[in-house]
Amino acid sequence: MNITKYIEEILVDRFAQFGFKYEKSDFNWTFIRENGGVKEYIEIEKSEWYKNAIRCEYRKGTSSRNTIAFLRDRIEQVHVYSDETTLREELESIVEVTEKFAMDWFETIKVGVKSSPDNFLGSE
Repeated sequence: MNITKYIEEILVDRFAQFGFKYEKSDFNWTFIRENGGVKEYIEIEKSEWYKNAIRCEYRKGTSSRNTIAFLRDRIEQVHVYSDETTLREELESIVEVTEKFAMDWFETIKVGVKSSPDNFLGSE
């Protein structure tokens, strides 16, 4: 099953609406945007522990949150699928969690932006 095909079909345009750009990788699927000088990430990767499962994590600065943390009715930390239909359903679930919860979560995480230090050598 070509997961990339479904990620590109379902997630790329939806996340672009929030300013995230898709970056292709051999290991995972990453969406990045810059907000106030700070990079925010949505990363999706295949689970190493479960067959036919993906996990989605939101990152900003040193903070991160898994999609499942927003869903109280799940025990696993992954989105499990068995076929193309359930993969689509799980990707739609990721979109829903992103829209309902993650965008607000990104706003609550405050990250200081380091400014360049003064020239301590002076100009003399």
